[in-house]
Amino acid sequence: MTNPDASQAAPAAQIHLTRREREILHALLDGCTNREIATRFGTTEQTVKNQLSTLFDKIGVSSRLELALATVYRRLIDSPAN
Repeated sequence: MTNPDASQAAPAAQIHLTRREREILHALLDGCTNREIATRFGTTEQTVKNQLSTLFDKIGVSSRLELALATVYRRLIDSPAN
């Protein structure tokens, strides 16, 4: 189910992501769970959940899948170096 406000989501160029938010998006695209993200960044699962909620609001989505798809489709982060 999509967010009813998704059509009004800010264009990628207007979305300011912090360094940590970009790192979380990379981890999400790597397929990491909240626990794995928390371990990777030395934080708690609750902090990761809060950060994901903030990202949902910023990007105008309501699930991890939508967040991952929007990240790739709208090119919100650079591709990791190969």
